[in-house]
Amino acid sequence: MDMDVRKTVKYIVSIAVAVVLVYFSFRGVDWKDFMGSIRSCRWEWIVYAMLFSILSFIIRSERWRRLMLPIDGKIGVLTTYNAVCIGYLANFVFPRIGEVVKCGVVSRRQAAIAGNKEGKLYNFDKYVGTVVMEKTFDILSVMALFAILLVAWWEKFGTFFTDHILSPASQRNYGGLLLTFAIIALIVSAVILVARLKDKYSLCGKIYKFINGLWTGFKGCFTSKGGFSFLVYTIALWLSYIMMSYCIIRSLPFLDTMGFVDAMFVCAAGGLGWIVPAPGGIGSYHFIVALALSSIYGIAWESGLLVATLNHGAQAVTMVVCGIVSYFVEMLRK
Repeated sequence: MDMDVRKTVKYIVSIAVAVVLVYFSFRGVDWKDFMGSIRSCRWEWIVYAMLFSILSFIIRSERWRRLMLPIDGKIGVLTTYNAVCIGYLANFVFPRIGEVVKCGVVSRRQAAIAGNKEGKLYNFDKYVGTVVMEKTFDILSVMALFAILLVAWWEKFGTFFTDHILSPASQRNYGGLLLTFAIIALIVSAVILVARLKDKYSLCGKIYKFINGLWTGFKGCFTSKGGFSFLVYTIALWLSYIMMSYCIIRSLPFLDTMGFVDAMFVCAAGGLGWIVPAPGGIGSYHFIVALALSSIYGIAWESGLLVATLNHGAQAVTMVVCGIVSYFVEMLRK
């Protein structure tokens, strides 16, 4: 019951975050101009953006599959693709739950292939470990993209970084810093305690087994021979994201002066928006992209929101459609 309450509270908070960000993002928007800009879109470019979105699903699923192959060499391409799409769909219902859901999809499929030897949670903890590795590299990729933009084009993008990222992060907030260290210390202490009591209490033993599985999956990503291919797939993944942003830019006549480098910046800024725990990035993505475009290019807030809405909308529609299709495909495979 306590777990259900925590999940409900977390869900309500995430919805509240999305509502607040949507409100502040769209407050004061001139809807007549906004809708006029939408009608002037080159819709073929929106279709191209959606195709690049599907390509990103394929690349991400294959990158993840290669991380899991040292754990289970029988994982199929269709299984991981369906799992990724179903996970995206689940994120619109409950933020971040998609990462757990997609591990569950693969776990059930591989359990069936293995004759259900370990039930529904077949290698589940190890699969979660690979997802932790994935998400770590996604955050590093956003940082790397920002680093490239700042090193090569500091005069153009430096003000956004210093004013909206570095300056807020450097504000003295000792309470938040202490809380962060306290949480880390608590987690480390709990892990040590569980490790020491694993042989004495069955519950501690089960928790330790799960934690060990996470570590095995995470560590296996570094020790596997596919490190170079993982890097190649990561670059390809983010190139597909950048091309999605580029297609959205090309769809809007008033952005004809912007090019590929500008699409890189929109993609990097949007990456920050997806990190905020709101359902499907709703609100947070729109706010950060509109802020980035108005800060760097002097674009009207409504125009920045239009870019964010089209970009997020193209991804969201693709995620929902592909997620529903993948869900029924998995159901039919059982």
